[in-house]
Amino acid sequence: MTREQGVVLSLLDEIDEICDETGIKYYLIEHQLHNALLQKGISGYSADVAMSWKDFSVFRAYIQNYKKGAREFEGLENNRKMPGLFYRYVDSRTLLLDLDYAQAYTKFGIAVNIHIIQKESKLFRALSFADRCIRIGGSRNVLDSKKKKAVYAGIKALQKIMPHVWQKGLHKLFEKNCWTGENGQKPTILADILWGAVLPGNFNQGIQKIWLSGHLYHTVKSPEAYMERRYGAGWRTKKLSPPAESYMVSTNPYVPYKEFMEQAYIKKMNRKFYKDRRRFLRVFKNEFKEYDAKEKEGWKYLFAAEARIQCWKKYMPVKEELLRKWEEGKQDEVMLELEDYRVAVGEYKNSAMVPCFDPDIWYMYMTWLQENRWDALAVELERKVWKEHLQPIRTEETNRWLDSKKEDFCTES
Repeated sequence: MTREQGVVLSLLDEIDEICDETGIKYYLIEHQLHNALLQKGISGYSADVAMSWKDFSVFRAYIQNYKKGAREFEGLENNRKMPGLFYRYVDSRTLLLDLDYAQAYTKFGIAVNIHIIQKESKLFRALSFADRCIRIGGSRNVLDSKKKKAVYAGIKALQKIMPHVWQKGLHKLFEKNCWTGENGQKPTILADILWGAVLPGNFNQGIQKIWLSGHLYHTVKSPEAYMERRYGAGWRTKKLSPPAESYMVSTNPYVPYKEFMEQAYIKKMNRKFYKDRRRFLRVFKNEFKEYDAKEKEGWKYLFAAEARIQCWKKYMPVKEELLRKWEEGKQDEVMLELEDYRVAVGEYKNSAMVPCFDPDIWYMYMTWLQENRWDALAVELERKVWKEHLQPIRTEETNRWLDSKKEDFCTES
C-alpha cells in the first residue's frame, strides 16, 4: 500500500470514528465502493462519501474540536474534472496542483470528498443548495451578488424554455452532458446526486456552469444492488477512473500549506512563465521538437521555468563545445560563457528556485564553485534542488544523474 492510499484509509477511519461517536450515517460511493467490492482495495488518492446536510453540520461542528493531525475543510464549486458542489475533508500536509486550466491552481491535497444528500429535487432546494455552497466555498470561488443574479436568471430562463425537463428532475437533460464532458472524455467523478446544468448566454466571459442537485440519492438494500442500479448488470467489469489522475500530487510533508500558497502566489504574480504544463510544453516544443517525446512522460511541475527555458535555449546548442573546453582545462573561459546562467542561479538561490536544467552544465558549475573554495554554496544549492523538490528538464541521462544524487541531497537539512 502506498503512502497516498494510507492517507485515504486514515481519513476514512477518522470519519468512521466520528460517525460512530455522533450517530451520523454516511455512504461510501463510486469507485471506492467499486474497488472494495472487487477486493482491490483503495485506488487513487481520494475517496467519496455522501451524507445528509444535517449530519454534515454535526460532523463539521465536531471536527472543529477534533485534534487528529493536519485536517482542513474545503468547499468547492464545480470544475471540469470533479463536477458537483461538495466538501473535502483534507490532509493539509499534502498538496495538489491542478493543471487543467490556463493556470496552475493549488489545492489542498489527499482528501475524502463529502457529497451532500438532498431529500428533495425541487428547484428551490437546488438553488438553496447552490447558494449555500457558493457562500461557504473557498474565497477564490465566491460570487458577488450581481453574478449570482445572472446565474439565477439563466436558470429561470432555462426552466421556461424546457419546463418538462424540470418536472422530471433535470437529470434526463443533463445525463449525456455529464457522462460525455466537454472534451469528449468521461469525467473522473460523477456522484450519484449531482448533475450539471449549462446556463444560456454569456456569464463571466463565457458559458458557465452551476451544478444542481437534480437527482435523488436512493439507498438500496446492499452495495451490490446499488452498483447494479448505478451502472447496470455489468458493473463488475466497468472501469472507473480515480479522481487523482487529473492532478499532480506532491506529498512533501516539510512544506506547510500556507507557506507554499504564499510562494506560489508571489511567483504567479511576478513571473511570466508561472503557467501550466501546456504552456511550458508549447514553448519547449517550438524550440526542441526532438526532445518533446521524451519530456512528456517524465515532465514535472517546474518553478523557475522562464530561466530554465532561456538557459536551455542558449547553452544546449553549444554544450559539446563547452565540455570540450572544460576537458582542455579552460574552466575560467567556460564560466565566462556561462555568466548568464550564474546570474540566473544567483537570482533564484535565496528563494530556493534553482534553475538546474542540465546535469553536465550543473556539474561544471558545482565543480567551479568547489575549486574556488565556495564549497558551502555548492552544497547549499544542491540541497535546495532536492529539499524543494525541484526537477530539471528530464531526459534519460538526467534521470540517471538525479538517481545518483538523490540519496546525498534528499535528506532534510
